[in-house]
Formats: sequence, structure tokens, C-alpha cells
Amino acid sequence: MSAEQKKLSPLFNVLLIRYGEIALKSQQVRKRLLRSLMRNVKFHCNRDNVKFTRIWRDHGFVYLHPEQGHMKKAIACIKTVLGVHSISPAIYVQGDFEVIQDTTLKLARDSLSDGNTFGVRARRIGEHSFSSNDIAKTAGARIIKELGDSLHLKVDLSQPDKWIHINVRDKNIFVYSESINTPWSGNPIESSTEGGILLSRGHLSEFVSAMLLMKRGVHIIPVVFSENPSKDELIHSILKNLKQYIPIRSFYYFKVSTHHFQKRLRDLSERFDYVPLEYLLNRKFQLLFGSWLIENHKTLFEKFEATHRLDWNSNIASYLSNKQQKSRPGKPRKLIDYVSIVEGNYPFSYYSSIVPFFRNIESSHIPIFRAAIAFSQEEILERFKRLASIDENQLVQLLDYSNIDETTPTSEKNYPFDPQLRDSIPNSITSNFDDFWTTILRELDSVLKDLYSEDPLENLELIEI
Repeated sequence: MSAEQKKLSPLFNVLLIRYGEIALKSQQVRKRLLRSLMRNVKFHCNRDNVKFTRIWRDHGFVYLHPEQGHMKKAIACIKTVLGVHSISPAIYVQGDFEVIQDTTLKLARDSLSDGNTFGVRARRIGEHSFSSNDIAKTAGARIIKELGDSLHLKVDLSQPDKWIHINVRDKNIFVYSESINTPWSGNPIESSTEGGILLSRGHLSEFVSAMLLMKRGVHIIPVVFSENPSKDELIHSILKNLKQYIPIRSFYYFKVSTHHFQKRLRDLSERFDYVPLEYLLNRKFQLLFGSWLIENHKTLFEKFEATHRLDWNSNIASYLSNKQQKSRPGKPRKLIDYVSIVEGNYPFSYYSSIVPFFRNIESSHIPIFRAAIAFSQEEILERFKRLASIDENQLVQLLDYSNIDETTPTSEKNYPFDPQLRDSIPNSITSNFDDFWTTILRELDSVLKDLYSEDPLENLELIEI
């Protein structure tokens, strides 16, 4: 049972926050990331109305001192901070060897149950007249003496029911019995100026890819290709879950209605005798649109600002620090520079290695990140469940295809065409492939310009969460 599901001990007065990958960085980078991590912890606490009196760090930990009654909320809040590996509610006191023993006994009395086995582990930093082993042995003996008979306790130093941890840092003493892992860990999102555009039709692997990029510190702005209202609502709710991991006040995404271009792509596909072409054209159009958006997103942001009141504490722009503002007087913000495309897993990624036609569909001059490409469908589903909880009927709408191979059933839902059709591309295409491909690109470029060159805001919706 987790700390959120059971009643927390009233003795706990501080949260030990562990970071993982930050510790692997160089000293200069580590300092910068730790500043970002602490800033993000403060932001998440303020956003979630978690009251705290102090936040500080030393020797591999960040510490948060929540106000009374806010410990449980603080645990739930900190679990959404990217860069945090795990957290432990702890008793924090200051004192000497006797205080350590007294505090450990208090936690043991509060956390151990009848018949439990337990072990004590101790670590210390600083100059002391006792060793870590002295702390653990004395604390364990004290617990057995005071509670052993009444609670039928036994010491087990291999696999006990409960570990009690003692962390001594000079005069500071932290005693805890539980470590709560966060779902994503990674690195903190900084107030940086780069990001990736997520192209989404509402597939599981798209949201997992986005989270995997975010845990690397990358800003994300989604582009949702709208197909039906019920799925749009589902995607919106998932993006709300995505937002909780980002230290921003507002989260924006673009919504593109597919009916704006679907008929023209269908008309184009009918000119060639190849069943999957309409789906392939949709796929290529997505990539072309993503490239166009990367090249024009800053101009679009400025146009939306002229007609909407945008929140600059968002995934559109980042506020600059006081130090940064001194070098940019009168400019308290900087637009985030979106430089890459983020995608889920698509069957064409598999076929592009064996059929040149599909290679052209997948090609792009913009970097494309498919962070979930090595995961099976089961692995993607497991990671998606860390992000959102949905019912089975909703899940069917989001299923996509990872690791397509010769054994993949052709009857599975959402798969756009029979894999055997990759070997039946008509001669009208293969015999004059260069002419065919030139025509395709010219027509798709025409669709793109007609829809978005004159007045892009007419066919492009910016939605705020």
C-alpha cells in the first residue's frame, strides 16, 4: 500500500526528494539542472495549492518542508515533477546520537505491526564520534528492547517486512521507512527555448513518445489531426494529464480538422490505381504540415497573440530570468523554438527499409523523434497507463501498431492496409516513379498553401488547457 493510499504518520514533517540522472551530469550542468528542479518543485506546489515553509538541498537530496496537513498532497504533487526519481516522507530533527535513537524508536512504534520483521540502515555525512554501523546496531537493539516482546518483532537484514532508514547529515537527522518511485524520473524541463511538435491522430505511442521526450527536458506542442468529436475529447483529456508534468500555467495545442484537406487527398488518390494511397497521402501530408509549422510557428504565435490573449507562461514562450533580461531589455520572454517533429510508431517506418516508395513517404528534412519505436504494444500500454487511466472502449480508439512484421494479422483494427499490398504497387507508379512522386509533392504542396498561406488562422485552431 502506497503512502497516498494509507494514513501518513503525523510524525513526518519533511519530504526527501531524490534525483536520478541529474547526478550523472558534470558539476556545471548538475548545478543548472538542480536550480531548474527546485524551481519546478516550487511551481508544482504553488499550482497544486501545496503549502510549504521551506525548500533546500544538500549532498544528493532536495528537501521540502510542507505545512501541517499538506504532506499527502505534497507527495502526489512531487510525483509529477520530471527529474524526481523518488521521494520519502521523513521525520526531520536536529540533535546528537541519543536523538537519533529516540527518533528511530518513534518511527518504529508508529510504523511496525505485530509479527513484522525489520532492518535498520544508516548513512551519515560529516564529522561524528560514531559510525553508521553504530547507529544501525544501536537503533535496532533499542527497537527490539522496547517493542520486540509486545509486537513479536524479529530482525531480518535480507528481506524484512520494513526497512527503517536513518540519514545523518552533520546535525540534521532524517528517519524514514518508505521510498516512493515517480512514474517517469528523467531530467527537469528547463525554461529553455527549444521543443518538438507532436503530430497526433490519437495513438497510444504518440503520447508515450511525448512523455519520453519531455523527461529529457524537451518542450512539446501537440498538433491534433481532428477526425471525430468523441476522439477529440479523449485526446484533450489525455493532454490535460500530460500538462500536469510540465511547469507551465497554460498548455496549448493546435487542432487541424482533417475535412479541410481530406477530399482533395481522396481525389488525388483516385488518379492512381493503388488502394492504400489515400492513407499514404494523409501520412505524407502530416509530415509536410509538421515541417511547415516548424518553419512558421513563431509567425503563427505572433498572429494568434494579435487575436487572442496568450499566456506566455506556457509551451509557447518562456519567461527570462532577471539576469537574462539584463541582456534583453524590454523583452521579458522568449518564444520557444520548435525544431523537430515528435511522433508515435507507424507501419511505414518498418516498410521504408525495404520499399523505396515508403521511404519517400517517411522522408523529411526536419529531424523526427520516435522515442517509443523500440517498444512493443504491451510496453507502450504499460507506459501509457502511467500517464492516463481510461476504460477499454476508449482504449480501442487509441490502439496503434508497434513492431509490424510478417506475422501481424491483417484484420486488426486501425491497421490501414494489408501488408501484402506493399508488393503490389501498380506499374503506373513504379514505371514512372519520379514523375509520380513529383506530381504527389506538387499537389500536396498546393493543398498546404491553399489552406494555410493566406490566412492560416482560418483553418488552424489553437486550444488552451
